[in-house]
Amino acid sequence: MTRIANRSAPGGPIVPTLIYDDVPRAIEWLCDAFGFVERLRAGASHAQLDTGGGGSVMLGASRTGQSPEWGDRAELRPPRPQEVVNQSVLIGVDDVDRHHRHALSRGARILNPPTDYPFGERQYTAEDLAGYRWSFSQSIADVDPRDWGATLPAASTAASAASAAAAPGAFTLVALLYLHPGRDAEYERFEKEAARVMRRYGGSIERRVKLAAVPGAAPATDAHPSQPRPDELHVVRFPDAESFARYRADPEIQGLAELRATAIRETVIWLGTDPV
Repeated sequence: MTRIANRSAPGGPIVPTLIYDDVPRAIEWLCDAFGFVERLRAGASHAQLDTGGGGSVMLGASRTGQSPEWGDRAELRPPRPQEVVNQSVLIGVDDVDRHHRHALSRGARILNPPTDYPFGERQYTAEDLAGYRWSFSQSIADVDPRDWGATLPAASTAASAASAAAAPGAFTLVALLYLHPGRDAEYERFEKEAARVMRRYGGSIERRVKLAAVPGAAPATDAHPSQPRPDELHVVRFPDAESFARYRADPEIQGLAELRATAIRETVIWLGTDPV
């Protein structure tokens, strides 16, 4: 059956509907603080907002009964202070730090500042004028769900097995690097030499992400709660675990230890859900 493109329907296959006491005020606040775009409104009781990336959200007015035609007496209300939180909304963005700075400047209550997670996302969470929780997320690495402890259904496992058959024993890790300030030249020299040795064992850096500084106090990471967040994140791939072990034991890598200590004050390597 052909799906009709209906101009009155919100975008996206899943559209949350949130209840506000004052829908026009909520439209203004959400568009100003989070950068949403008003798509349509129906009086003061209903609106659709584009959230970016093809997604959308609907706003509804507080009321008793979801529809006059249903005859139900459900109380549709926004969250109340000190009550149980039973939902939140996750929105994908291109630049989570810029989005966070803008939301903060517009008065959003930040519950957790931008933070990097081992599943390859950098996220922050804010509360809006009605108490709803919104999380905004930027992908910073392509990470296999199993690398951080998730499980996959049988179909996905079979597909992964087929992929592994094409590249037997592929070994992936995530490295969080904490750098010494003002040692850029030493760091680039170490990276160049280390990459040369890495290639000898079939290894490569699949993704290298330089993490921009966040104004104010930097949040801690799950990997190292006592430390600020890392300066760089590397996704590294070797043919197998043995190749990685041989790389780390290589005499040339051992010989680079002093240069490495000059440029990098700490490295946390993630395999699965635990740092090693």
